[in-house]
This record gives sequence, structure tokens and C-alpha cells, in this order.
Amino acid sequence: MKLWIIYSKVVLNPNKNNAISWMVDEANACGFDAEVLFAEDIIIEASDKLNIYYKGELQDYPDLVLTRCYDLHLLKQLELAGLPVFNSSQAMRNCHDKWTTHQELSKHGIPSPRTLFSEHPVTFEDIEKILKLPFIIKDIYGAKGEHVYLINDEKEFYQAVDECDHPIFQEYIKASFGKDIRVHVIGDEAVTSVLRKSHSGFKSNFSQGGYAENYEPDEIVKKLAIDSTKALGLDFSGVDILFTENGYTVCEVNGVPGFRTVGLTSKFNIPYAMMDYLRRQSC
Repeated sequence: MKLWIIYSKVVLNPNKNNAISWMVDEANACGFDAEVLFAEDIIIEASDKLNIYYKGELQDYPDLVLTRCYDLHLLKQLELAGLPVFNSSQAMRNCHDKWTTHQELSKHGIPSPRTLFSEHPVTFEDIEKILKLPFIIKDIYGAKGEHVYLINDEKEFYQAVDECDHPIFQEYIKASFGKDIRVHVIGDEAVTSVLRKSHSGFKSNFSQGGYAENYEPDEIVKKLAIDSTKALGLDFSGVDILFTENGYTVCEVNGVPGFRTVGLTSKFNIPYAMMDYLRRQSC
């Protein structure tokens, strides 16, 4: 069975193990004929047929697709061509756009920090009337802890807004300063998790200099992660959960979660678990 694994070149880092060969090895071990394609080398065509070109060459479609990027038009093209795509284009849209994420979580009654958004420019006074200082500003399409700011005054507010193309404004969860839980979900199972911490700031992301340790979540955390994944329509996810004074709240849901921290803190094989899930779904 032919499997395409689609990445973006932005994830490539010559100084780190990018895990791409690991994914391919585990796919082949699960019986797939796996091929990696980079989205930047793909051109899609809509005419009398839905065609796809890779490095200028017309391609025969595979049997299924695993996506490791947020190229939504490409994913939609593959779906319209009749291919099973994991995660689906709509699910990826739901988690790529952080505002849509919080709308969907709210719709399904899943706790998340109070979050504000406007299609139009807002002032410091507009937000400060609703969210007490300090609060968070983040870009709606940010990732890896980038473009996330803790706001303490009006000057910091406007500096952060200038740095974000599409800012959202979020309640600051003081009880989770410098720490959160990343739960990896595959299908309807929370398969593994890590506790991420920072020695120096409020962001705990590994890519922002934080560190991680293996973590055994309680049933409440597992259910929050699974419910969030289902609410957004995802098959694979990394759910970031914050500590509150009274429990937990869902900060973000990632449709292309990295698994370096899991590899450093446990022996759980996420690529194999993903491929085994795909094998079971394609039977």
C-alpha cells in the first residue's frame, strides 16, 4: 500500500535529527511503501482532473496520505481526489487557526483560557477592560512558542500587537507559569505525555529553551486531551494542557506535534504507533 508522508522544508534542521527517516522506517515496518514529499516541491492543478506534480513531474496518487504540515489547499486537493488524509484538511484548519481552536473547544464544553479576537484593530483599553493585567498576546498562526507575549502594560501591548499579523488575546494562567503538559493522542487514546518546564520564563516549549520529563497524567488530563482531539476532528495530536488553581485547562492543540521530547524522556515509539494506527484504519 502506497503511503505519502508530506513534510514542509521549514522543519528541516541540518544540526538535528529530523526524524523523517524514522517515520519512513516505521511505515515500511508496518507494511507500507512509504515516500516522503516536501510541500514546497508540489504543484496542484484543477482542470478537467485534479492533478498533482512533484518536482515538475505528474504523479500517480498513493493509497493514503500522512501530513506533517499545514498546507491546507494541498490536503483538500488530495481529499477531493478520493484519498484518506491523516489529519484531514478541516481538522488541520481547526488547530492551525488558534481562534478556531478555541471556538471549537468552547462549542464542545472543553475548558480553555478566556480568549478574545477581533478582525479589526483594538486598543489596549478595549482588551484591558475585559482581561485583567497581565494577559497573553499570541499570533493566531504562531507555533513552537514563537510570537507569544506576556503583557504587563500598554507599551508591551502595542509592541506585541506590532509583532503579530493576527493577534489574539488570552487570559494569563498564573498557576501554570513556566510549565505545561504535552499529551500525545493517537485515535481515541492518550498514548504518552511529558511535563515541560522552563527555568527562566513563562513559556515551557522545548524549542524555546525549556526542558521535559516523563509524566504520567491522571484520567482528567487524558480525557481533556482525547476530547480536544475529537472536537477538532484530529487523528493525531499534541494537546498542551495548563495547570489552574482548580484543575486544568487546554491551551493549544497541535496537528503536527513533534516528538523529540518523548524520545528524550521515554522509550515510547510515536512513529510506530502512528503507522500502526494508519494500518488499522486502512484495513
